[in-house]
Amino acid sequence: MNNSRTVNSLKNTGISLSVQITCILLSFIGRTVFIKQLNIEYLGVNGLFSNILTLLSLAELGIGTAITYMMYKPIADNDTEKIAALNNLYRQVYNCIGLFIVLAGLSLTPFITSFIKEVPKIEENIHIIYALYVLNTSMSYFFTYKRSLLIAYQKEYVNNKNVLQFTLLKEISLVLILFTVRSYYIYLVAQVIVTFLSNIAISYKTNRLFPEVVNLKPAKVPRNEIKVIMKNTMAMICHRIGSVVVSGTGNMFISYYVGIAMVGIYSNYVLISTSACMIVAKAVNSITASFGNLVATADDDKVYNVFRKIYFMNFTLAYVIAIFFFALVNPFIAVWIGSEYYLDKISVLLIAVNSIFFNQLRIPSQMAINTYGLFWQIKWKSIIEALINLAMSFLFTAYLGLGIKGILLSMLLSNIATNLWWEPYVAFKYGFKMPLVIYMKEFAKSTLMIVCTLMIISFATSLIDSVCPNIFINFILRLLMTIIVSCSLLYLCYRVSEEFSYASSLLRKLFK
Repeated sequence: MNNSRTVNSLKNTGISLSVQITCILLSFIGRTVFIKQLNIEYLGVNGLFSNILTLLSLAELGIGTAITYMMYKPIADNDTEKIAALNNLYRQVYNCIGLFIVLAGLSLTPFITSFIKEVPKIEENIHIIYALYVLNTSMSYFFTYKRSLLIAYQKEYVNNKNVLQFTLLKEISLVLILFTVRSYYIYLVAQVIVTFLSNIAISYKTNRLFPEVVNLKPAKVPRNEIKVIMKNTMAMICHRIGSVVVSGTGNMFISYYVGIAMVGIYSNYVLISTSACMIVAKAVNSITASFGNLVATADDDKVYNVFRKIYFMNFTLAYVIAIFFFALVNPFIAVWIGSEYYLDKISVLLIAVNSIFFNQLRIPSQMAINTYGLFWQIKWKSIIEALINLAMSFLFTAYLGLGIKGILLSMLLSNIATNLWWEPYVAFKYGFKMPLVIYMKEFAKSTLMIVCTLMIISFATSLIDSVCPNIFINFILRLLMTIIVSCSLLYLCYRVSEEFSYASSLLRKLFK
């Protein structure tokens, strides 16, 4: 990438990472107060309703990704009229989607207890709670096109500042509510208000940054481009169905076959793993627009050279986060809220390997697919993934009684059977126009690295547990051991590679 793109990418990445880490810390403070002031079943309700609303997000259909892809070239060409037309189309579509989610979500309210094995022991009416969740979730759809415009213009740092400011406002407000009135209703209403204020603020900021886009009377998007968007959207429908089914049904299976309390326990691990993964996602997403601009203007060899560097940085972050999660999450849970909120070691291993490591390794290939516009070529992948996941979830929970381990195992197996080879296959064949074997060699090396490290970490943590039962000292020893092992292996295996040198120089620039 040229210097201006590199500067923009570093700026986006630096602010994205800073904001994400700060938001994680604020979320943990809020979650800690939540657990102390309310019971575990409130956490279970939160996890279940979030999953149901994830399923409702199918209404988005992936059309936003398809329209954002169409913006990269006109932005590179400074074609304001076309950008305004696409942005207006984005606005119209997402207003309809937001309205649909409100109506469809509220229509499910009378049937919400059907998804729960036992009605949770909480004071508030569960139907009113669910309605407030629907309102909070749907509201952002009316402003998504403004945030996407910032990202397409490589100004995601503006959006990140907005996220940080209103996350801070939200967490302070929610903590005060829990300590004073201790009302879950007021807690949820406050979330709705902060979400609304955040969206209004980002809308105002976008209008000031891009008056030439938002104030221009938009022309209609040409019919041939509408056809491209519709074709890509049809492909993204399949992708959305698959990904939403996989991510949106886990808590429903746990709630129905295990119990709402287990959803609450699992949600703490999801919070930690998702927060960690968002660091990787933010770092990569902040350069997606630059990568899209590169795809629109550079040759395939140059694009692939940048992809290799992104893959290595993504792998390094995913590797470190997965190792630290596996080694430290249970001692952290014990120190944070108590060992009664533990998951077993196998479940923790499955989350580390699949939800963190393998899912994060997919990000560069997904970025290539989105920026090359290869939605049609990937259309059936997620449908097949969803069918495999559902079949295995029923088998492992309803018939074999494996509980949460069955859900996590079904996610891992469906991921291996589809995503981990299909996405890079499409990116390499239709994007870079290179054989898949080039990618698979690097992927095999990455997988071997994580397997060997997990074996070493597992042995070392068992040894530490046998000689040091004290929770705090145990955590410190595990932390030091994990740092030494992961950093040593990374350095030994990659110190002479071009990607390692590039990443090292980029980090020095980033910290400056």
